[in-house]
Amino acid sequence: MNDLVDMMDIDEVKQTGRPNYPIKDIIKCLLIKTIRNSSYRCSKSDIVDLSRKGMISSIPSRGVLNKYMMDEQVKDKICELINLSAKFFIDEEDTLLIDSTWISKKKGVGNYENNKDSFNPFEKTRKLHVACLKESKIIVHAIPTHGNANDSPYFEHLLKKVMESGFRIKTLLADAGYS
Repeated sequence: MNDLVDMMDIDEVKQTGRPNYPIKDIIKCLLIKTIRNSSYRCSKSDIVDLSRKGMISSIPSRGVLNKYMMDEQVKDKICELINLSAKFFIDEEDTLLIDSTWISKKKGVGNYENNKDSFNPFEKTRKLHVACLKESKIIVHAIPTHGNANDSPYFEHLLKKVMESGFRIKTLLADAGYS
């Protein structure tokens, strides 16, 4: 994944004030957190290891990663990275699955029985709409949204991005939410 991130063309924005962290470093650190599916504290040793190996130039704090996690440029570049990694399968597959899944923004929401009157499942979630190759299960394109987003408005965009990437899709599978 390090090589794929390094291949990406990312313009670093210059600004006054505190120095920005390199976007490529931020993406690598966010990928570590995602792969481990854990907190910053649990992922920090792996992030330090990236720095020790010269794969990132500095170790961002938890606050810095949280800030960049909501950054539009980072979101766009992660979507681009997903697409770039799928291109290895461009001539291998022609069946695409389109679906969505909820992702919790916060691990655990307390005891459901004690909180069921005020419990809103969409409040603590995001939704990820994905276009995935059937055989390899490789995600070709993804769109993160709020947890209460409907599926159908994202269908055309997902399919268009996959086709623009050069995939020749012959079979498309999606659930009724995308109709």
